[in-house]
Amino acid sequence: MRQKIVFLISIILILYPYYFYADNDPTLTPPNPGEKVLLIYVGNGANPCSTYSTQMKDAVKNALLSITPAPQIDELVIPCGNRNGFYDELVSQYGVTNLRNWCEVWDLRFLDLRNNLAFDGTIWEDVLTYIGPAGQTDWDLFIDFLNNGGHLYLQGEHHDYYCRNTNLMMFINYVANSPIGQSRANVRNGAWTVNQFSSTPENFSTDFTTLSGNMNANYCGGISLTQIGSGRPLVTTDLGASSDPAAPGGMSAVVMGYLPADLKTNGRMVVGWETNMYTEPTLKNTVSDNMLKNIYDLLSKCYNYSVTKSFNPGTLCVGNAGQMQICYQNSGAGVTSVDIWDTIPSCLNVTNISFTGGTPSSSGGPINVSGGKLYWWRFTPFNSGANGCIVINFTATQLPPCP
Repeated sequence: MRQKIVFLISIILILYPYYFYADNDPTLTPPNPGEKVLLIYVGNGANPCSTYSTQMKDAVKNALLSITPAPQIDELVIPCGNRNGFYDELVSQYGVTNLRNWCEVWDLRFLDLRNNLAFDGTIWEDVLTYIGPAGQTDWDLFIDFLNNGGHLYLQGEHHDYYCRNTNLMMFINYVANSPIGQSRANVRNGAWTVNQFSSTPENFSTDFTTLSGNMNANYCGGISLTQIGSGRPLVTTDLGASSDPAAPGGMSAVVMGYLPADLKTNGRMVVGWETNMYTEPTLKNTVSDNMLKNIYDLLSKCYNYSVTKSFNPGTLCVGNAGQMQICYQNSGAGVTSVDIWDTIPSCLNVTNISFTGGTPSSSGGPINVSGGKLYWWRFTPFNSGANGCIVINFTATQLPPCP
């Protein structure tokens, strides 16, 4: 009489995406469906905070909600007096410990009350925190977000806002392949018009709105093009001479962008150095609204795919046959290629592998690794809407632990 032995199956699944974020839509249309966006800002209320950060949030929100299809916009308000970064509010307001639920995060916590005031030892509400429990500082949360393919907008200003800009530049230089070569942003005193928009990368000046005409800046900030490091100038102007040796002036990027190739992380990043042109009612206009829309488009095209694994039957005896399915679905942006890896325990003898929904462009295995046999399948391209399953038939050869 054959002894009945139940084989309990455990699995290991590793998904390894190749990170490509090209916005290669030839129709120059907005993302469809709209992306999921989080706006972080300091709420008005108790002194000494003003309403300026809220006005910035409203300006961005209104511009983005005028897009069809509109993005899904969530807000993370940091109350005046909360100077520990945004981790605690993220947990309290959304019940999550990271930013991975969103495609784009816009950090609009800039305050207008620290003009020409040097660091006094106080970490204000708009400063990017980097000291604190691991995984809970602003830096940790933003780096994790970028590493997982999220796209980040950071708001700075001209060089008189020392505390906010100092930590902002420190963060930029930490994640950029090449750092900014100046320690303070340039400034153009008084009113100024900005009307130079770059066509690169990815048709920025025309995708998906056409940027032409003047934006009305006031004490406009920027980074000199000769000091921009691995950043890319998106909106530029001549800020003239500077009396500050740390801010060389001249032709400068008022808005600068980073693609994944420009960063040590996987996501995209845009940094702006002027707020008045899209915030103040007497200054903002269609051009500044359209600029915000094109930044949203540049930061779009996020991944949204899943991989699941199932067995039939869930238990089986040694000598019996079974089947596993590794199923994938891409409901977000298409990517150049994706590799799916799986280590199949040596207690299972693979008899056949087939595919539903799509055939991989290349595959490999079995490769002897710790824990069993490694198989991999590459899907090129991995288009938006792609879905299917890898079907693996096998027999159970012995009881675990497997050699």
